Amino acid sequence: MELSAKGKMPWITYNNNDISDSQICIEFLMKEFNKDLSNHLILSQRAIARAFLKMTEESLRWLIF
Repeated sequence: MELSAKGKMPWITYNNNDISDSQICIEFLMKEFNKDLSNHLILSQRAIARAFLKMTEESLRWLIF
């Protein structure tokens, strides 16, 4: 599997720019296309979603390696 220049995975190349890390990719694309994927959530639900995402990313990273 190919890693990004920062040694991260997943990553995307958009307009010749490499963007690493799943959350950074999602935030970049949301900003680029002016979309808010969590606009239907209340603040506490957004916090829970963010915590779950980070927990999943950190836990799965060790499984991949």
